[in-house]
Amino acid sequence: MKQYDELSDAKRRYLAGGAAAENWLPLINPNGKPTEETDEHWAMRGSREEKRKRWEEWQSHLDRKHREHPKLGVCKLRRIVAKHFKVSDRTVRLRTRSPF
Repeated sequence: MKQYDELSDAKRRYLAGGAAAENWLPLINPNGKPTEETDEHWAMRGSREEKRKRWEEWQSHLDRKHREHPKLGVCKLRRIVAKHFKVSDRTVRLRTRSPF
């Protein structure tokens, strides 16, 4: 982990407490490019709406695979979805619900 003095100003304000949520929320400019206060790592993740849309897509894919292969377990279905979308199966587990 980076030392405290190497962190960006936004992260420093977040770690210092105060109005943390308000200081940390503006990750993306209206033009969609990272601001000087944000790291590209955080800025490329997208807005809350984009994330929800992505997670809904994962859920619909999971439900569709369950209908196609009803005998597969939830873990196997989640692995299939994770491989399809090139994400971790743990991420799929955290962001989707069981199709059963």
